[in-house]
Amino acid sequence: MVRLLREYQLFKHGEIFDPTIAGGTARQVALARELKARCIAAGERYAEHSKRWSMTDVAGEWPDYKLALHAIIDALRDHMRDEREAVALLLAGRERTRSLVPLPR
Repeated sequence: MVRLLREYQLFKHGEIFDPTIAGGTARQVALARELKARCIAAGERYAEHSKRWSMTDVAGEWPDYKLALHAIIDALRDHMRDEREAVALLLAGRERTRSLVPLPR
């Protein structure tokens, strides 16, 4: 899961956030920077969760693990929902983010 989230993060940064920061309007640049920072923070929280629980006897601490797992799942779900809405606003009216990469219609 850590690898999958990292690959998704790299995609968003390389295909959406960084190109917008490099060539968007002032408002788009500010939003892209904010989204990128929130994305990095969410990834760090998930990595910390994974590291903590990979070094723990999950079966022996099942009640705590279950609470932590639900919390990180909720946090990731909320982050992705909020990010999806913000990225839609960020890309509204744009046909592409990079000069050579048309966005799907």
